[in-house]
Amino acid sequence: MIEIRRLATILLGLAIGLVALGLATSYWGCGSLFSHCQDRRDKDAVIAIIALLLVGVVCLGIVFLLDLIGLCSDGFVVSAGYLITRFILIYLGTACLFVAILVFTGRIGYAWSYFCAVVGTVFAIQVAILAIMSSRCVSGTQRVVVRTT
Repeated sequence: MIEIRRLATILLGLAIGLVALGLATSYWGCGSLFSHCQDRRDKDAVIAIIALLLVGVVCLGIVFLLDLIGLCSDGFVVSAGYLITRFILIYLGTACLFVAILVFTGRIGYAWSYFCAVVGTVFAIQVAILAIMSSRCVSGTQRVVVRTT
């Protein structure tokens, strides 16, 4: 179980880093979210996108810190407060990020084909990683066949 927690922590750190990089760069369809995109007619949508992305990154950042602490303490990860806080923050953060991307795609970018391809690729990568982590070669579980006569 520790390997899956470690993998989730690594993937969460990667997700936070990529979203932060996306916020910091100016390669959005309209330029930088903080300057060029706000000069357009969709200024309110851009401000909402920035706010949702920031809230999402903060929520995921808190979960990342909780997971780092949890990797060091097995007693911490089984407490109800940890589990409830982690689930609420991870789902809230993920929902904020998803809504921000939907709003950007629907109001500014209009690149729905690209959006669908990226989401599909992310799901495929997650399935591939989880397949490796849950395989018998990695997890150490064995199939035992019991025959009775």
